[in-house]
Amino acid sequence: MDSTLLRSCTTFFALLAFPLSHTLAQDLSAKDLTAPPAATGVVLVDGRLQAVGPDYRARFDAAGVVFEPALGRRASDTQSWRYDWESARRGSRTLWVADGAGAPPASDGPAEAVHYARAPGFVEVYEARREGLAQSFVFAERPAGTGDLVVRGRIRSSMALQSHDAANGLYYELAGVGGVRVGGVTGVDANGATAAGTMRLDGDRVEYTLPAAFVDHAAYPMVLDPLIGAAFPIGDATGIDTMPSAAFDQSTQHWYVVWTVVVSASDEEVRGQMLTSTGALVGSVKVFASSVDTSHPPAVVSVNGTNRFLVVCLTPNVQQAILFCRSVDAATGNASGAVWITSNNFAAFRFGVGGDLRSTGDTAIVAFSDSQLGDKQVRAVRVQVPSTGNPVVGAPVVLTSETSPDAWTHTDVAVSRTGGTSGRWLVTWVRRNLTVSGAAVSEVGTVCAPATTIYTPGLFVSTKSIACATADGDRFAVAYHTSSALGGTENLWVRPVSLLGVCPTTMVAGSGVQVDLGTGGDSLPAIDFARDKYLIAWRRLGGGGSYEVVVKGIDPVTCADCGVVHAVEPGAGAQDWPSVASRYSGGDVASDTGLVVWTNGTIRGRRVEASGTGAVVNLGGACGGAAGTNVAGHVGAPVLGNLDFQLTLTSPSAPVLALVIGLSNLSIPCGPCTLVPAADILAAGGGPVSLPLPCDLSYLGVTFYTQWLTLQPGGCAVLPDFGLSNALQFTIAE
Repeated sequence: MDSTLLRSCTTFFALLAFPLSHTLAQDLSAKDLTAPPAATGVVLVDGRLQAVGPDYRARFDAAGVVFEPALGRRASDTQSWRYDWESARRGSRTLWVADGAGAPPASDGPAEAVHYARAPGFVEVYEARREGLAQSFVFAERPAGTGDLVVRGRIRSSMALQSHDAANGLYYELAGVGGVRVGGVTGVDANGATAAGTMRLDGDRVEYTLPAAFVDHAAYPMVLDPLIGAAFPIGDATGIDTMPSAAFDQSTQHWYVVWTVVVSASDEEVRGQMLTSTGALVGSVKVFASSVDTSHPPAVVSVNGTNRFLVVCLTPNVQQAILFCRSVDAATGNASGAVWITSNNFAAFRFGVGGDLRSTGDTAIVAFSDSQLGDKQVRAVRVQVPSTGNPVVGAPVVLTSETSPDAWTHTDVAVSRTGGTSGRWLVTWVRRNLTVSGAAVSEVGTVCAPATTIYTPGLFVSTKSIACATADGDRFAVAYHTSSALGGTENLWVRPVSLLGVCPTTMVAGSGVQVDLGTGGDSLPAIDFARDKYLIAWRRLGGGGSYEVVVKGIDPVTCADCGVVHAVEPGAGAQDWPSVASRYSGGDVASDTGLVVWTNGTIRGRRVEASGTGAVVNLGGACGGAAGTNVAGHVGAPVLGNLDFQLTLTSPSAPVLALVIGLSNLSIPCGPCTLVPAADILAAGGGPVSLPLPCDLSYLGVTFYTQWLTLQPGGCAVLPDFGLSNALQFTIAE
C-alpha cells in the first residue's frame, strides 16, 4: 500500500485501554518525572508484527488483530479483544468476503501502521497511537452497487460487553479493573468531507455502516473511519490525579495542562505537562509546587503576546495561605521562579485567573477573595508576564468590600478566560453561597465597571461553582451552579453579560438559560469561547449513579443551546473536575477547537470542536455554458450559529436569473439538465446569497438543496432558454 495513502488516513477509530485503578507496580515504584513519554509503534516480536503503546499491545495474524490492554495486577489473566474482518457489502450486494486463508499483515510505511490488502482497492489499516490502536478501512474507488456501505467483522473478547451505542460505539470491561473501548464510525473522503456512520451488533458480529448518499458522492480514496476526537491520557498516576486545568498557545501550537497529585493523606503537589495540538506529550512532567492546598484547583492560562503560560497555585505555609504564580515558556516548558501574589492568615482563598489572547498582550488578571475577619474583600491584580524572567505582580485593586460577622463571605471567584480583543476581564464572585456579582477590570489593572449584581437566587436556593468567558472583551457568559434546599435539585445556568461602552462603563446582565434541561445533578461548570460559540463543559449525574463529564456549544449572544450534549468518554467510570480551554483563548482566533480535560482517577483529555463542517455533496445536474463555469459553491460551513453562511456561483457564463433553494430533492431530468431542488425559495440575481443559520436545534440535521438558474440555452426542450449550475446538497450540523 502506498505510504502517502497511509499517512492521509490518520484519524481513525480507536481501541482504548482504560485501567480503572493503578497497578501494584505503580504503587511500589516512584514515577520518573524526567523520563520521556512511552514509545508507541509497530515492531517485530518473534517474527510477528506487534503494535505497542503505553497501556496496550496488539498482535496481528492473517485473520485479524488481537488487542490486549495492560490492566495491571488486578487482572489475574491477560485480557483480550479480537477483531476478524469477514465481509463488505453495498446494500444487498456482497462486495468481498474473507477466505479461509486470510491475508498476511504488512508494514511497509513508517513503523506506526499495519495493513491488510483484503481485496483489490480495499485495505484494512491499523495505526499504533499512544492512546490506543486506530482502525480504518480504505476504499480506493467507489464500491459497486447501491445502498449503504457495510463492513462486517467478528468480535471475540475475554471481557464482558458493558455498553453499546449505534453512534458512540462499544465498551468491553473486566469488572472493576478496565477494558477496551471502540469508538463511533465516520466516513472521510479524499477532500476531507465527512459523514457520520453507525455501528450495529449482531451477536458477536459488528457492522460499521456509512450512508449511501455519502458513498455515492464522496471523493476517492475514501476511508471508513470510526472515531474522531478520541479521549487520551495526560496524567498517568491512576487514582491520585485530580483538578486539572488547560490552556493553549497559538505561536507554538502547544497545550499546557496542570493538575494536583495526591501524594499522601498529608501531601499534594501540582504538576504540569506540555502537549502538541493533537494531544501528544511533549517533554517531561514538571512539578510546580509541593504541599499545595487542595481546597482549590491550580489554574493555567495563556499569555499569547509573550508565548508564555501562567500557572497559579495555592499553598499553605504554616498558618498562612500563599497564592503564587510561575510562568512557563510555551516552546520549551521551562518555568520561571515562583512569585507571591498575596498571602492570608486563613486558608479560605478562592481565586480565578484570566489570560491574554492578543498578539501583543502580556497581561493576566488574578482575582481572589480575602476573607479575614472584619473586612471581606474581592481583589484583582494585574500580572505582567514577560517573555523571559519572572512574572511582575502589580498592586491589587478592591472590587468589593464589606464588613460582616459572617466567617467567610465570598465562596467562589472566577475570571473570564481572557480579556478578549478589547482587553477587559470580567471578575465574578459568589457572596455567601447566594448572590452572583461581577466587576470588569481593564488591561492596566483598574476597575472598568464597578461591582454589579448578575444573579440573585430565590428562597432556599444556594449558588456556587462559577465560571466565565468572553467572546471579545465586550460580551461575556457567566455559568453557575444552583442547588435547591427544598428538592435537592442541582442545575447549571449560564447568563449573558455585556459592557456598554469603553472604560469606565456599566455592566448589564441578561436572562439566565438552564444548560441541561430535565436532568438535574449538574455541577462544576467550565466555559471558554471558541470562535463562533461558547463551549461549556460540566459534571452531570449519569444513569448509573456516578458522574460523567459532558460538553456542548451555546449561543455567543443569548447563551441558548447551539449544539447537543456530548459525553466526553461514555461509560469510562466516574468522572470529575472538568475544565475546558480553547485555541481561540490562546490567540488562534481562526480556530473553533477546544480541549476538555477531566479526571477519572487519572487526567484525561479530548479535543472538541464548537462547530462541525456540515455535509456538502455535489449532485451534478449542470447544463449550459462552457466546462468549468457556472460552479455552485458556498462560503463557510452549514452549521448552527453560522450567521455568515453564503451561497455562491463562480464564473457564470451568462446572466444569472435566480438561486433555487429547496427542502426536497426532485431530480427532474430534461436533456442534459437535471433540476434537483424543489423551488421552495427563489433568490433573484447573481448573489452571493446570504443564508444565516441561527443557533436553533430544530435546524440540526436539516437537509436542503441549491442550484443556480442562468439565462442561456441549456439543451432542455421544455426550458430551452435556461441553463443550470451544478446542484449542492447541504446537511446542517452543529
